[in-house]
Amino acid sequence: MTAYIKKIFKSYGETSYTQKLLNDVLQTVEQQQNFTDFFTSLMNELFTAHGLLFMDAAYKPLRQLESPYFSQMIENTEAMAKSIYYTEQQLQADGYAKPIESDEQDANLFYVHDTGRVLLRRKDGKFVNEQAGISFTAQEMHQLAKNEPWLLSNNVATRPIMQDLVFPVLAFVGGPGEIAYWSLLKEAFHLMGINMPVIVPRLSITLVNRQVQEALKLTEITMTQVMNHELPELLEKWLEQQRDEQFDRLLTETQSQLQTQYEQLQSHLETSDPGLLQLLDKNLQFHKSQFDYLQKKKEQSILLKHHVQYERYHVISEQLFPEGSLQERLYSPYFYLNQFGEGLIDELLKQPYTFNGSHQLVYL
Repeated sequence: MTAYIKKIFKSYGETSYTQKLLNDVLQTVEQQQNFTDFFTSLMNELFTAHGLLFMDAAYKPLRQLESPYFSQMIENTEAMAKSIYYTEQQLQADGYAKPIESDEQDANLFYVHDTGRVLLRRKDGKFVNEQAGISFTAQEMHQLAKNEPWLLSNNVATRPIMQDLVFPVLAFVGGPGEIAYWSLLKEAFHLMGINMPVIVPRLSITLVNRQVQEALKLTEITMTQVMNHELPELLEKWLEQQRDEQFDRLLTETQSQLQTQYEQLQSHLETSDPGLLQLLDKNLQFHKSQFDYLQKKKEQSILLKHHVQYERYHVISEQLFPEGSLQERLYSPYFYLNQFGEGLIDELLKQPYTFNGSHQLVYL
């Protein structure tokens, strides 16, 4: 892990913030024993002044607190599974994707087995996982919920409900994928005797540094065009404008003339010396490959000539939509903390965001 983190930070480049950030992360590696505690420690350090609270869902005393709710879920498992399944079928009929591919026989609970968590299904009145060779009657499930609730765990459908039963939830803040599967759960909440909380789309932002701002200005590309995924088309159009049309025309004419000459040679050899036809074809393929090579070299020469402008397109693409995804999907926050320091988090939290589900832009 230490070697991996050093490699990542090396790829960021050295700034005045790098050494402290790296040392803090490496110190956390030494202090923690697993990924969960490592992540929690890092986040606590970054948000120490902002009241961020973490809860370990597998914490034994918490599971004991959840005991009666597990029993209630076991009691209502069939009705909940059907409500989720039929809601998902209706969503699909209305033209939406199926968020979780639910089934009427789902139990929507995990059992913590020796090999890890295994998902349970309902079959012939029992709760089973055939691959793990596990089978419980409803009564046995109730005993587990009462005496060993830490052996039970929620899945994607029952986790939101358990969260609302255990905590005083004012609102659930979720991303697009989470909100999609929450859309299946209204009736399931009601079956458990509670209402769904308010659902708020989580904040989604793109950070626009000065390098990108300059690149946008010099390419005359707008953020609207970038956020509408028009950049690949704009780059293709720009590349087309840089082509040497006369060179392309001459090269095409030369290829056409050569093809005509070889066809005449082929016609002659078919009657005079058929044994050379294979060699003739091989010779033609060689010339075609040379034309391709020349074409590629010409394109490289054009890019080299205009490499500064081409690099600006590359910067916009890699900074704003790395590998075709939003920054939040690919980049670690440390990529930006390395550029702007840990104070960046405080500054980001001060910004006047609009919490209406729209994507936000923050200029650095």
